[in-house]
Amino acid sequence: IAVEGGILSLLLFLVFLGGSFLFALKGSQSLPRDRKLMLAGVIGGVAGGFAHGITESNLFYLGVGFSFFILLAIGLQLSSQASSPEFLPQQVRGGLALLCFLPLVAMILAGQAELSRANVATAVAVQNREALESSLASLGTDPESQYQRGIYGARSPQERVELLQQAVKGLPTTRNLRALARAYGEVEKFSEAEQALRRALTIDPNNLATHALLWQTQLARGDQAGAIATAQKLVELESTTSFKVRAIPELIPLETYEARAFLAKNSPSNTERLKLLQEAVTGFTLYLERTFPRAETFPGEGKEEAQRKMQRGLELANEAAILAQQLADTQSEEALKSAARRFSEALASAG
Repeated sequence: IAVEGGILSLLLFLVFLGGSFLFALKGSQSLPRDRKLMLAGVIGGVAGGFAHGITESNLFYLGVGFSFFILLAIGLQLSSQASSPEFLPQQVRGGLALLCFLPLVAMILAGQAELSRANVATAVAVQNREALESSLASLGTDPESQYQRGIYGARSPQERVELLQQAVKGLPTTRNLRALARAYGEVEKFSEAEQALRRALTIDPNNLATHALLWQTQLARGDQAGAIATAQKLVELESTTSFKVRAIPELIPLETYEARAFLAKNSPSNTERLKLLQEAVTGFTLYLERTFPRAETFPGEGKEEAQRKMQRGLELANEAAILAQQLADTQSEEALKSAARRFSEALASAG
């Protein structure tokens, strides 16, 4: 809530929740035993949902958020100060009952849209072109659907740009902005791509994937100095908390190590080049040890992607070993050759 709406919205929500709890608990000692138990269960459920929501955006999802507030409403109705709807006029009760169905209708419509998007993702995963085209045709006009159309259903690069522009207009997330930047790159609009990525960085300044795509975009449009500066900034992100404390510690990000490899190519000093390449190889070795054995269980990885990264690690290790040999650094040369053998063995074991 604080991220999406600011500190004020969080404070208002805490006041609302605290007031609701006080209202529900006031006079609870006079309630029958069965209502006390029900009230305790409801308050425990609401408190648990709130505690989970502190560290995860679960209330953002329609079903979870709707259930949270329905549960809170039940708790208020179980209190000793609850309203008595049976004393309201019949027309008012009927209107309120009808009004209660509107969120259910909204949930059904949202569920249908989510099912259509899930069908697209499934068709892509199983590589079923016929099912993909059918699923794309059933998508709505919401930003998430426009994103999927742009990624999987665009008939031309320009159409992909237009669809992703609509997705970004309705939902300007870092993922959507990166996708738009890639689409701009396809039609060689690198300045527009850079603008999209810089906008993404205003949302998440420490996003590794955005920084990595930015320096590649700057390089594509001939801004060598800008690309080097962005790559250096990417390496500096390793000191941030978001890099050190990750949701999945076993999933090693390689963007900062690829940035080192890029910086090594542009370093005038062979000693500095070797240092940067050694650090890059160390990063790929961490990926080999922690991520590669379980690559297929991580989102966005998979066997082919993991093999590609091992091949890249092998290339960097061989390049660094040759440079170490030229500098007569025998110890580094042997360590790098050992790393290259480990990459080769990993590739061979993966088939």
